[in-house]
Amino acid sequence: LSDRLGDKIYKCRVLNSLGWVHGEIYNLETAIRYNREGAEASYMVGDPEIIRNAEINLGDDYLLLGDLEQAQSYLEQVYGAIQQRGRWGEEWMKWRYSQHLYHSLGELWLTKGDAAQALEFAGECLELAEPTLSRKNLVKGWRLKGQALLAQGQRDQAEQALSQALTMAREIGNPPQLRKTYQALGALYESQADLARAQAAYQSAIDVIDGR
Repeated sequence: LSDRLGDKIYKCRVLNSLGWVHGEIYNLETAIRYNREGAEASYMVGDPEIIRNAEINLGDDYLLLGDLEQAQSYLEQVYGAIQQRGRWGEEWMKWRYSQHLYHSLGELWLTKGDAAQALEFAGECLELAEPTLSRKNLVKGWRLKGQALLAQGQRDQAEQALSQALTMAREIGNPPQLRKTYQALGALYESQADLARAQAAYQSAIDVIDGR
């Protein structure tokens, strides 16, 4: 329909959304294909928002695949781009996709073993998400903060952050965020040698996947 109407911007957004959906269900080959198509089409349009959403999605896809170099390339490219000012469309929705970007960069650095950098990006995510009441990104920010604190050995503070994430994840009922938060809590309890609570948290994560 977008092709027939000549609506290039919405075609880009549809491709990006399809890429995001397939990434959420770990259908990564298809996700990358859609996000690449979305990025290529977006560059032809020249709209910063849709370009950056496609590239953040690609960063997430490659992070899930374990290709940290490719993930870092896409995410840092967007990070550098958002420092620009005065370009057409520059500020449109930047407050929103920057939350996504900061969380993704935090996950990247946590995976690379740099908990301090992950904690910094968690703070950046929360700083934007809190005043805008972006609840899903609040879950992501609090969870990342808890995971980074756990990696630093600060278990009590990690538990507080993860409990905050779980409260909000339950409130919004977003299955991927619930599953990931239960899984993070399971890792925390396991590190505390509290195997009963760890098992319960992991079982809750499985229940979310099973739709129970």
